[in-house]
Amino acid sequence: MHVCFVSYWGLNEGLTQATVIPHLQILSDRSDVSSISFITIERKGNVEALNMNKVEHFMLSTSDSITKKLFDKGKARKLLSDIHNKRPIDLVIARSSLAGWLVLDFTRVQDIRLAVESFEPHADYMLESGVWKKLDPRYVMAKGAEKRLKQQADWILPVTRRYADQLIEQEGVNPSKVLVMPCCVDPALFAFSPSDRATVRKDLGIALDKIVGIYTGKLGGIYLEKEAMELFHSAHDYWENKFHLIVLSPDSEKWQERLKVSGFDNASASIRFVPLGEVPKYLSAADVAFSLHRPSPSKIGISPIKNAEYFANGLPVMLPEGIGDDAHLVEKWELGVAFGLDEVGRQAIFNRIAPMIQHRTAKGRIAEWAEKRRSFTIVKGHYETILSRLG
Repeated sequence: MHVCFVSYWGLNEGLTQATVIPHLQILSDRSDVSSISFITIERKGNVEALNMNKVEHFMLSTSDSITKKLFDKGKARKLLSDIHNKRPIDLVIARSSLAGWLVLDFTRVQDIRLAVESFEPHADYMLESGVWKKLDPRYVMAKGAEKRLKQQADWILPVTRRYADQLIEQEGVNPSKVLVMPCCVDPALFAFSPSDRATVRKDLGIALDKIVGIYTGKLGGIYLEKEAMELFHSAHDYWENKFHLIVLSPDSEKWQERLKVSGFDNASASIRFVPLGEVPKYLSAADVAFSLHRPSPSKIGISPIKNAEYFANGLPVMLPEGIGDDAHLVEKWELGVAFGLDEVGRQAIFNRIAPMIQHRTAKGRIAEWAEKRRSFTIVKGHYETILSRLG
């Protein structure tokens, strides 16, 4: 069986490394998959091709220019046609609705089955977060793509149960083609390490008795900014001089400036940008994690990969109410705290998280929960369901 996997992101982008490459490996390990054509969308020029068994890597060059994006669909269709003419494609897997937009016309014309992973109400949450306007061509395109994919894709894989229920119960999507697949991680890769905890704290000059909070990601836009600073200040006030913040982000300069203005210095905050493979070490150095997506109605459909990484490391998580399934699950399973935005300036919310911050162990309760509900076993199961229907 020849599978074509299309990522909407570049090979070296974090989302591809964290959520796409592991899925390719799962497909490559299957005996019924003979070959995989893997397409990435490169915005900064071509990169060194991925080297993986059974995988041939193709790159589609584009940019962030809206005008140039209009040509992406035609370029993708030509590339897919060339691949298909050399070796017939049996299944296309698109990672995100935007990748689905690129491939939908090709799959319908060629009568090839299409599965869309990480299917989220992307257009609406970009609108609600103020990143796009309603007449923005990107919004119009993305909204139309989502509508067509709901009707015409063979499988839709949303990342939350709440959004799956909305698709089925309110939008009339056939339940037989809806499979819930949250963003998953390798529990072994993200497992807590006592030695990494000691090493990272020593490198950053953080005393072993301090309470360390960690956040991995960007600031502003679809993420909290002003409220994030208030939340960190509340943590600092709650634990007094015992609190230290670690931020892992490609926007290190922005974080440095914002934290400095907010009163954090090198003694109370550390900002780093590290490869994905280094992230678990820093998670092990922490005691509590922050997840800072800005809540809005469409956020019921997101499953932040950072949350799965936090859980797998055994970290209790603080996140806004209304975010995917996780805001409900952290309360139900005592995995952390879901807070209202009106609470971020109040120290009282830390009375709820403090009891969950205990002596770190390699196999804590939260990590055990993540192994059952955020591991790649879920991905393997859904691929088995899809590929067995093609046989």
